[in-house]
Amino acid sequence: MFGMGGNSAINQATQGALGGAGTAAGRQSQMYGPEEAFLQSQISTKPGQMGAAEQANYQSQLAQNAANAQQNVRQGLAGINRSGMGGPSGAVSSLKNSALQGQQGANSQAYKTGLENTQQAGMQASGLMSGLQSIYNPNQYYQTAIGGGQAINQGESMGLGNIMGMAGAGASFL
Repeated sequence: MFGMGGNSAINQATQGALGGAGTAAGRQSQMYGPEEAFLQSQISTKPGQMGAAEQANYQSQLAQNAANAQQNVRQGLAGINRSGMGGPSGAVSSLKNSALQGQQGANSQAYKTGLENTQQAGMQASGLMSGLQSIYNPNQYYQTAIGGGQAINQGESMGLGNIMGMAGAGASFL
């Protein structure tokens, strides 16, 4: 058939592209595999749940909020004692209630911040996963192989058309 030498070169290029695709897919899984577990942990949380890092930060914030509330109560009690209002005036109860409300508000804010940070970490992890998947992307090799196959098919159909055209010209010549 016409252009067999060209088809051989295209076949070799196509086989090379398919080999490159296999190599790229292998490298992609080697590079992507170790990071995948961590990235999945950042993405796969249920609503109202925090990631591990955010949960640890939240627990630390709760402890800090409790310490701050205790410090506020101690300072307030010292002030009440200095002013001599430690009796049945209700100042101590009011102080404790205020400190508790402040702590609860700070705890709520810490929880909200933890959830927001979890969402941000998940979004960043999704972006990183996309980036990691594009490293050693085998699709470019597959596209080259497909293009080679199409070139071979197109060349063969052109050769067949030339043969048919010559046969038709010969028949009309007779």
